Amino acid sequence: MTVTASKGAFGWGCQAAKGTAAQIDYWHRAHNIDLGVVESREVLDPEVGGTILPTGVIKTGVHAAGGVDISPRLEDDIGWLFMSLMGSVTTTGDTPEQGTAIYTHEFSFTNLTTLPWLTLAKMMPGSSAAEDIGLRVTDAKTAAMRLMLPGRGRLRARMDFLGITPEFVPDADTLHWDPAYEEEDSIPITSKPGGGFHMPTGTPVYPLGCTVDMTNGLSNPVTQEAVIGSYY
Repeated sequence: MTVTASKGAFGWGCQAAKGTAAQIDYWHRAHNIDLGVVESREVLDPEVGGTILPTGVIKTGVHAAGGVDISPRLEDDIGWLFMSLMGSVTTTGDTPEQGTAIYTHEFSFTNLTTLPWLTLAKMMPGSSAAEDIGLRVTDAKTAAMRLMLPGRGRLRARMDFLGITPEFVPDADTLHWDPAYEEEDSIPITSKPGGGFHMPTGTPVYPLGCTVDMTNGLSNPVTQEAVIGSYY
């Protein structure tokens, strides 16, 4: 029996180019991981000489879709996810205290053709280490991110992805499985003094709660990206 809370996880890596799978450099704890394989199927219409039932079903293609619900960590991991969503970042350095370097990252949306290609991974533990299995998705892009800020509580995030080439990896070690997660002390707490929602004018407001949705208009992998001669 699989118990996902034991060591199941969501991971990703930034590809150098389309078609070049990346090493899974980042692993993140998650509340829910529904990234999975999506199959395209066609039911054959009833045929003369057959029965009143359809003749059969034909599998015509496959892609990956779905996402993950997380409590994002701010020290490192979330920056790569913002980069995959928006495509551009400007980084400046600051030293507010002696010997301490803090960097400011400003992410912005760019043309969709510049969004980074990702390799995604889902770790699914088996009843023993020998039965662990992973799902790897190559040539994926970030479709959407939702940030949920309660009046008093922790930041939550939902991210959705579309990917071209999914594959199951029987040997989970090939995913560079690393259980050294970023700790929970970097999860933002919305009730912490100094927090606020800054409008474009720079004036902070203090709502009871806030939800921010950011979406990329990615093309449909079935109706707009499918080509003759390929299942993907």
